[in-house]
Amino acid sequence: MITSFLLVGIGGGVGALIRLLISTAIRRSWGKSFPWGTFIINVSGCFIIGLTTSFGLSNSLNLLFEVGMLGGYGTFSTFNYEAINLLNNKHYFKFFAYVAVTYVICLSATAIAYFL
Repeated sequence: MITSFLLVGIGGGVGALIRLLISTAIRRSWGKSFPWGTFIINVSGCFIIGLTTSFGLSNSLNLLFEVGMLGGYGTFSTFNYEAINLLNNKHYFKFFAYVAVTYVICLSATAIAYFL
């Protein structure tokens, strides 16, 4: 059980750090008018989990990569926070576009990667 906690914790820490680096770089390059960093992280995270799921990882690798790293890397809570901020700031079109496009593309990325 301790090994499982360590694998998830290490993976989660690495995933969170990678998310921070990517999100910061995208925000600096593309600005803050649209949450591109979170969008790209969500799409790539869905694609990666589709790939790793199709590989049939061992339990230890599943805990490290899928539960830990991708759990720390994924940003669904950030996605929801940013969507609500778009609504609160009356950016209705951006809100609907962000929610719809993120869902469709993330679902597609997971399915494409899984079937590759």
